[in-house]
Amino acid sequence: MRNVFVALATILIVCTSAHGATWYVAKDGSGDFSVIQDAVDAASDGDIIEVGPGRYEEYQPYNNFSDIFVWVQDKSLTINGAGAEETIIGPEDPESLERGSSGIAAHGSQFFSLYNLTIENMRSGGSMDASVQVLEVSSCIFRNGEVPWGLTVDCAQGGFIRDCRFEGHYFALGVYSPT
Repeated sequence: MRNVFVALATILIVCTSAHGATWYVAKDGSGDFSVIQDAVDAASDGDIIEVGPGRYEEYQPYNNFSDIFVWVQDKSLTINGAGAEETIIGPEDPESLERGSSGIAAHGSQFFSLYNLTIENMRSGGSMDASVQVLEVSSCIFRNGEVPWGLTVDCAQGGFIRDCRFEGHYFALGVYSPT
């Protein structure tokens, strides 16, 4: 009986430690960060980033031609907004962007999950580009991008996109093999 108890306790410890930290982003400064990218930079594999309500317009240079609002490279993360109409990534006016822009780019991760937010008003870079092993996107809005694709996906091991809306894009999804 003691061995069963030790085994169950070990499983419980391993399962609870499999989930990482939770980081909070709040525009009013009440969270761990007020900028989403700062939370991504601090996060480790398996962490969750909870993003509060508001419009997040902070971006960084991506290359010589475009900027990016949230860049996730080689980290398996979950980003969860406060609601698709509550948490918005992107400017109110796309004309305020001088160069091309992308809302979220997630590359090289085992998994990436995105829930409950809007990405809007991107210029020529697309709302979201994901090249990860497993992608989960739910209850998001991809709105008013200048490029034809709302979401481009390259996910060799699958995932799902559900309960999302694509508004103002010529095509909702661009899917690359072997997705």
